[in-house]
Amino acid sequence: MCLNPLFYVFILHLIFSVVGNLPAPYFPIDDIAVNCGSIGNSFALDGREWTGDIGTKFGLSRKQAGSSMATKAVHVSLSGDPVPYLTARASRSPFFYTFKLHPGPKFVRLHFNPASYIGFETATDLFTVRAGPYKLLHEFSPSLAARAASVISFSREFCVSVGESQELTVTIAPSRTGGNSYAFVNGIEIVSMPSGLYHTPEGEPGANVVGPHRQYKFYIDNTTALETVHRLNIGGSPVSPIEDTGMFQRWSKDSDYLLEKNKNYQVYHATNMIKYTNIPTFSAPLKVYQTSRSSNSKKSTTFTWKLPVDLGFRYLIRLHFCQHEPTTRSKIDHGEFGILINDQIAERNAKVTKWGGGYGIAVYRDYVTSMRGDKKDGKSDLSIAIFSKSGWIEGKLNGLEVFKLSNPDDSLAGSNPAFRSQSSSIWMPKFPAFGGINAIATKSIMIITALNIIVYIQRWFWEEKLGKKNVLLPSSDEPCRRFSLVEITAATRNFDEALVIGMGGFAKVYKGVIDDGTKTVAIKRMSSRSHEGDLEFQMEIQMICRLRHNHLVSLIGYSDDGNEMILVYEYMSCGTLAEHLFKLGSDDSSNFAPLLWDQRLKICIGAAHGLDYLHTGTRHGVIHRDVKTSNILLDENLIGKISDFGLSKVEITKPTQFSPKSYVSTNIKGTVGYLDPDYFLSRKLSRKSDVYAFGVVLFEVLCGRTAVDPGLEEDQRSLAIWARQSIKDSKLEQIIDPHLRNEISPHCLKIFTELAEKCLENRPKRRPTMANIISNNKKDQIGLHYLHTGSDDGIIHRDIKSTNILLDKDYVAKVADFGISRSDNVDPTETSFIKGSFGYMDPEYLSYLKLTKKSDVYSFGVVLLEVLCARPAILPGDNLAHWAIKEIENGNVDAIIDPFLAGTINEISLRNFLETVKGSLKVTGDERPSMDEVKWNLKYALNFQQLVAETHEDSTIMESSLHLRMSMIHRLPSYGIDDDSFANGNSASSFASGSKAIDEAR
Repeated sequence: MCLNPLFYVFILHLIFSVVGNLPAPYFPIDDIAVNCGSIGNSFALDGREWTGDIGTKFGLSRKQAGSSMATKAVHVSLSGDPVPYLTARASRSPFFYTFKLHPGPKFVRLHFNPASYIGFETATDLFTVRAGPYKLLHEFSPSLAARAASVISFSREFCVSVGESQELTVTIAPSRTGGNSYAFVNGIEIVSMPSGLYHTPEGEPGANVVGPHRQYKFYIDNTTALETVHRLNIGGSPVSPIEDTGMFQRWSKDSDYLLEKNKNYQVYHATNMIKYTNIPTFSAPLKVYQTSRSSNSKKSTTFTWKLPVDLGFRYLIRLHFCQHEPTTRSKIDHGEFGILINDQIAERNAKVTKWGGGYGIAVYRDYVTSMRGDKKDGKSDLSIAIFSKSGWIEGKLNGLEVFKLSNPDDSLAGSNPAFRSQSSSIWMPKFPAFGGINAIATKSIMIITALNIIVYIQRWFWEEKLGKKNVLLPSSDEPCRRFSLVEITAATRNFDEALVIGMGGFAKVYKGVIDDGTKTVAIKRMSSRSHEGDLEFQMEIQMICRLRHNHLVSLIGYSDDGNEMILVYEYMSCGTLAEHLFKLGSDDSSNFAPLLWDQRLKICIGAAHGLDYLHTGTRHGVIHRDVKTSNILLDENLIGKISDFGLSKVEITKPTQFSPKSYVSTNIKGTVGYLDPDYFLSRKLSRKSDVYAFGVVLFEVLCGRTAVDPGLEEDQRSLAIWARQSIKDSKLEQIIDPHLRNEISPHCLKIFTELAEKCLENRPKRRPTMANIISNNKKDQIGLHYLHTGSDDGIIHRDIKSTNILLDKDYVAKVADFGISRSDNVDPTETSFIKGSFGYMDPEYLSYLKLTKKSDVYSFGVVLLEVLCARPAILPGDNLAHWAIKEIENGNVDAIIDPFLAGTINEISLRNFLETVKGSLKVTGDERPSMDEVKWNLKYALNFQQLVAETHEDSTIMESSLHLRMSMIHRLPSYGIDDDSFANGNSASSFASGSKAIDEAR
């Protein structure tokens, strides 16, 4: 019992008798108040009973106490209640309290009086506090906090949940980095709170997220800890803990945070009865709902509160309202008003009577916003404003609560305020001056804030009255076609719902046909009433019309007839990567078969090329900002292409050694589960934000599960966190998609997961670039190519041909396209169907399904013939291999050689080249040479050709041609897929044959 019963009854009667119909108070099942460092029981001035931690049930065991000691302040300097601030428990080593509690959410309050304590006069207060798994304070200095707030003593209030059969341990540990540091605490309170008071009640969607283009709810589950940052009684006096609804919460006055201290503004005092029809009676005291700020100005009116909060956290903002009946002087109820949070519109046309269902009914509304920035940068102001264009604000906002939400690492800890150290430990609180420079600064802040409000009100007015803004269309020289609404209607059969193939937040996507039914397209129709859709429409037109790449979905055109916002894309017949990974088995009609591992790798490689082009292949780098499996579309060949550029951001300047800035400061946009934590906290968007999201995609591909699954246990909901922890715990095999079992070699799996983990590094600088991801980087072993070069068992490419040999700017040849590759450790006859390209296929594989490394040797022999003959693999009525070997055996070698090379090839070099070709094209694999033998034979041929080059200046071309061949041969076992040509927007089709490659060399 923490309150004298008779005193409690007397106080309740005194408080509530003036009101009449009393709301029922809340009686906490756990009500603990520990006066640390004291003996027995003590009573505070308000009658509440506190129990000491010496000789009581809360006494510490030797293990709990450690080397801590009970102590008193050297000098007592208090301005309020002496309990629990006269004594403390302090220590230079960790100590902890353990409380046996009933399950459910609890208030945890820590009380501090940063005085100089006996035995610790020369030490520095710097410590960390944990409650169960939650880090409440880190490297915390109460003396710095008290000086910054100009107070002598203070408390910190937190909300944590306790599970069934669990104890709550509060651990207090001095800093290890603070030198002569110590920890102390004066008092600890633990008070039960109703379930669903601040955590989202079961069955409800959560709080509204406030921010640019945010239209979703934020669910605060019981695993989230909260810290009370501000709790204000608007227009009224402070509410003491004993006046609260039973949970001993303290409400402060709002005048210290209000910007508009205008004499024309008044405090409104309600005389009506307050009714708790829609909310529990313990939501807030009656005293809170009885006062508010008031203005009867004929002009627009605004009230703004600036509240200092820590950067790098989300915040729950609860606004309490109670609309009272209009006074006789106002006559008309000007009930509608707007709400701004951090200069973002939270409500446009708020009306309390509509929320509550009448006058005098208490209600509240919850919102969630983020304070972006680095926690180390300290605090910034969170602004909350209510405004009315009519000028009437009477009885609107009554109470305001702000709670910090714990980050994914279960931390609520911010940084200490910046304050110069003082030699004396005895100090008096300082109070702000209101003259000179401070007055000027205050007025400046008010002017700037007023201007911001005016801008937002004007924007609100013009958008409401005039509709959406004019669309900025691309210039006429852009390769983007403009469709009429008639054409679009015909293409979609008047937007037939049967043709819908996808839906988004602001759009539907239809399958349609254009150009007299000869071309199938995807038609995205955006909502004409969505401001967010308007912005995405403009961004997609401006962005995609300038982007052309084989691994980006092409924008064919658009239509802006009337109020329509319609985009026409190339049709991707195989849907999204997400559909293939996650829709299997979701219903009986699902047509999506499991993707093979090779297919998944091929898709990842394609998407990586598309992102690399965005980052490096354009004049200004483009950051996609919404990379996810549902934005990777697949064509009929399962080629992955990046889509949806509505949230993309252009880098104004690319980073250089002289201008190292490599990020864009911007509002947070993207998809939960893929958001770069650094971007989320600092608002610094960079290319590495795309890399982080791509790392999540890689784990989705490997695990076959979504980035976020709310239905799983807490530690498994986030794929990024769960996958990395599973790898750390050596449980990698358990997270692999069951459809991929026995498909991935151990070495391949190791390299893939290492790459995904590098993408998910917390620090952006430690993540690879997209170019690193697809490059031939053997040193770091992070390239996707290494999956094919680093395997101990070897990889059979299965589709060696001239169009899969790509050339970089230095004409270094590299093998590409591993979509149908397979490991060499499988029985060569265990192949259920044939894959490859006709004209290059090994006859033994084609006839007997026997696939070996020698199958690649045969295909390479055909490529060598293409290089020599400048003819395609398939000829009219014949194939190149059959025709060329027949001509060679008949002695007609000159008939097959490219005329451009006639007279430039050394006879011995040619003879060795042809012998290599003939050996590679033997009918059975056992008769063919290995790739090592092919390589050495061609090197021998090249040596003789180089002798010719030294004496004949006109042999340069042949020498270059042979260098190309040697590059191909040298890299064939590596299967490198580094492709600068892709990064520049060129496709594999630009290398359609050996002759095309030679033409480029010329």
